[in-house]
Amino acid sequence: MLLPPERAGDPEVVSSRTSLPRDEVLRALAEVSPIPLLISRQSDGEILYCNEKTAALVGVPAQQLVGRHTLDFYAAATERASIMAELRDTGRVRDRELLLTTSSGAQVWVVCNIQSWQLGGEALGLIALTDVTQRKEVERRLQESEGRFRGFVENASELVFALDRQDAFTYVSPNAQRLLGYTQQQLLGQSFDLLVHADDLPRLWACAELTKETGVVQPSCEFRLQHQDGSTRWFCSTLAPLKNEQGSVFGLTGTAHDITQEKHAILELEAANQQLRDAQLQLLQKEKMASLGMLLTGIAHEVRTPLSAVSSTQRTLAQALEKLTVELRDAHPDAFCAPAVTRLLKVLGDSARVVGSGSTRVSEIVQRLRRFACSEDARLSTLDLNAIAEETLALVQHELRHEVSIQRQFGAGVTLMGYPGRLNQVLVNLMVNAAHAVRARGRGTITLATRCLGDEVEIEVKDDGIGVPAEHLDQIFVCGFTTKHQEDGSGLGLAICKAIVKEHHGSIQVRSQLGQGTTFTIRLPRSQPERRAAPPCPFG
Repeated sequence: MLLPPERAGDPEVVSSRTSLPRDEVLRALAEVSPIPLLISRQSDGEILYCNEKTAALVGVPAQQLVGRHTLDFYAAATERASIMAELRDTGRVRDRELLLTTSSGAQVWVVCNIQSWQLGGEALGLIALTDVTQRKEVERRLQESEGRFRGFVENASELVFALDRQDAFTYVSPNAQRLLGYTQQQLLGQSFDLLVHADDLPRLWACAELTKETGVVQPSCEFRLQHQDGSTRWFCSTLAPLKNEQGSVFGLTGTAHDITQEKHAILELEAANQQLRDAQLQLLQKEKMASLGMLLTGIAHEVRTPLSAVSSTQRTLAQALEKLTVELRDAHPDAFCAPAVTRLLKVLGDSARVVGSGSTRVSEIVQRLRRFACSEDARLSTLDLNAIAEETLALVQHELRHEVSIQRQFGAGVTLMGYPGRLNQVLVNLMVNAAHAVRARGRGTITLATRCLGDEVEIEVKDDGIGVPAEHLDQIFVCGFTTKHQEDGSGLGLAICKAIVKEHHGSIQVRSQLGQGTTFTIRLPRSQPERRAAPPCPFG
């Protein structure tokens, strides 16, 4: 007769088949079980039976363990009361983790399963224990490791993040709020690209794609991230691939270090270096100007002596010619009226006047050169801008030649407080540059204009020369920058002009269009904030 499947393993059936007593079969099964098993009374916890696995677990021989109480092995006595309450309510306890104390005082973790059982009217508990001490130790170590890692990540100065294949955040460290102003919840699931400055995105994309394609950590990449307050911060990041068991890259992880302060320090250092270079160039220019001033002083001294002799001789010749004319007319009227004598006297008179005019012009040129090299007035004084302009035109006449025509558009009332020698130097530099630009295209016109604008005066130097490329307009006032050939320009003229204008609390602007010309506009206040002495003249 076939038995139903549900009774195939029934101990009673097994006993009938093998003619073995049921109790012996159950005991045999318990002894060979790899799981610690025991039976105890529910009322007081006395152990009525245990197998060798239970004895090995608690470190007490099985014969000595029978008759002891389960409460002896609880690490926390309150645990038994909780277990017994659950057993009374449900008739069983399933997968309850429990900490036991062995006879040696060591503690072991077990998973406890209890089934309530009635025998002769007495409530018993059939208990099965599974030793999970090793697993609990592994869990503890994992928790410690995770705690250390989390502490490292959460307290690190760097931003730590993870991205999926679409570059969306799957993890971001809590310090994102300190570094960028965003919480973890605000960033998770968002694209990393939304934070990156638009100009830096191509560089970041290239680094990320190369990491995904090669599966190799790439060198550091610098980019700017936008803070929640709208500002930008510089970061240096290293990207590493995240791989699955098959070795395929399914995302990226990275750290980003805030280098904003370092970037600012580099910019400040570059600015300081530029200022140092500017100062060196200005010192060089001052030395050159000092040498020029001494040279001009020497030339003026050397020229003045022979010029005085020429002037004196010219006056003597003029006086002698005048007397000769009178004497000749009175003593020899017939000869005086002769055409040859008349022509001769006229030639002598014209020559004397030419010599006088030439010597006067040379004297004026020497005097202007002396004023240009070093202003005779080292204090602020009232100036007529039109007079400064005229004197500048006289100084640069040799640069204008026949290819350049000058248009004067002088306004009225263009007076101001300033240093005449300094302003003269500004106009000389601008006029010489304009003349070079005009001659570079053949012929042209320079317009020199002055006008009064209330509390300010304006000077405009406009040419129709070759113009300045747009990419150079931001650099033309930088010391050392020049669009001329190396031998034709030092790159200091416009930098000096800007410094002098700034010294007068004014402004200088430039407009230019390639092939159509350039316009420099200078605005100066008519009165200075304070009357002060000019810096010492470098030429003595």
